[in-house]
Amino acid sequence: MNVYDFDGTIYRGDSTKDFYLHCLRHNPRMLAQVPANGVDCVQFALHRLARQDFKERFMRRLLSRVEASRMVASFWQTHRGRLQEWYLEQRDAGDLVISASPQFLLQPLCDELGVSLIATNVDPATGAFLGPNMRGEEKVRAFGEAYPHTTPAAFYSDSMSDAPMMRLAEQAFLVRGTKITPVDRHALS
Repeated sequence: MNVYDFDGTIYRGDSTKDFYLHCLRHNPRMLAQVPANGVDCVQFALHRLARQDFKERFMRRLLSRVEASRMVASFWQTHRGRLQEWYLEQRDAGDLVISASPQFLLQPLCDELGVSLIATNVDPATGAFLGPNMRGEEKVRAFGEAYPHTTPAAFYSDSMSDAPMMRLAEQAFLVRGTKITPVDRHALS
């Protein structure tokens, strides 16, 4: 099994940010949220707001103004082209995407691609987090829970924040756009 991070790895950019901008373009009344989101961004940058709290506040505001399923469908109609060509060429039905992005956002695309998904469980009606943010060690925990006694053949990510998953896999690759570089196992210690 090959396992892939999503944002910045097989998707060019940050899908959650792009989804927000997509929603903003299609729902201008969301502009009223910009000041509150800005304050939260500053609080997060100053380490006065935890990552999961920051993301949950953001999701609650966003989903209070949009119908998630309709916006997700329209988002993937316009953003599917941001998938990396190298991934589409090597994609396999046994692949797993593991991401901190919301499950409701990625699930339709992963279903279309025919690959499995583990992502942050966010209620698409309210924006409430129904579980932990799927980041760092949490990816390893969730992977082990879903696939006990399984070692990924390869793990691909654009970020060393995924070092815990890189250590778990037989091979690890760092992705920078279309450049894919093997990660030195000794550098992960």
